[in-house]
Amino acid sequence: MNRKNFFLINFSILIFSIVIISLYSCSDDNTYNPINDRCDVFAATQLSNLPCSVKYYANATGSMKNVSISYYIDSGKIININPTSFPYEDNLYFTLRDSAKITASGVSSQSGSLTVSFYAWRAGFATFGSDSCVK
Repeated sequence: MNRKNFFLINFSILIFSIVIISLYSCSDDNTYNPINDRCDVFAATQLSNLPCSVKYYANATGSMKNVSISYYIDSGKIININPTSFPYEDNLYFTLRDSAKITASGVSSQSGSLTVSFYAWRAGFATFGSDSCVK
């Protein structure tokens, strides 16, 4: 192989490598890394003073998307929802279920937050719990 062909092959490989690296390094605000951009939040407690009222609350702000929320109701059934607007609230009355639990997950590539909380009360008794994630 002569020197000119050797140079052209190496130069072509270099240009091809630069193009490939450039394509993969482009940033798009609409893409997310499913591991680093994921938010998972959880709040729960045991309820020792039944019956009581329970209020579940969830809020997503900024670029948080694909949010799913799960929480227990009195019968023990888990409610799964994907709200279209926030904040989300549900007021319940517990007579059987001895724990309150709410979880949520979502993704945000930048400047998003996800918060869940519960507030349980009755005369002479109140408890509160919350969790949040900020990207």
